[in-house]
Amino acid sequence: MGLVSWFKQKFNVGGLKIKIVEVEPITEEEGWAKGKVAFSTQTPVAAELVYKLVCETTKGKGEEKKTDTSTVSTMSVLVGVAMAEPGSETQDFAFKYDLRNWFEQKGGVLGAASKMAKFAQNTFGEKGTEDFYVEIEARIHGVWLNPKDRRPVNVAVAR
Repeated sequence: MGLVSWFKQKFNVGGLKIKIVEVEPITEEEGWAKGKVAFSTQTPVAAELVYKLVCETTKGKGEEKKTDTSTVSTMSVLVGVAMAEPGSETQDFAFKYDLRNWFEQKGGVLGAASKMAKFAQNTFGEKGTEDFYVEIEARIHGVWLNPKDRRPVNVAVAR
């Protein structure tokens, strides 16, 4: 193997590419996140897939803008994609999430004093925005830059 082909393999040049085609909206507090993902490759490949539902909370304005990222749910599939020949294919995906449990963990166990502080912060403090995303990453053995894609998902769940 020449030096150039070694670098191509390590940096995934001509290797597996991922594109999330569609994601169904989330309308329940717990269930399955579903959608379609497209894979394309110029070389044979087998990879582990990691599915994540991620929440980004943004607060503040201008220079004081702060973004926190937290993982709501994650699932790993040992052989998520195996392509013996170059080409492309589209697969359905589904992974389990539990927003109710995540909201409880995020809120924590609150005493009377901290409930009042939280009420004051929500009433007089600055409101933040929450954006939810589905991320899919392919972990390929021996590759430094694993391919991944991220797509926003509409979450319509009352708290």
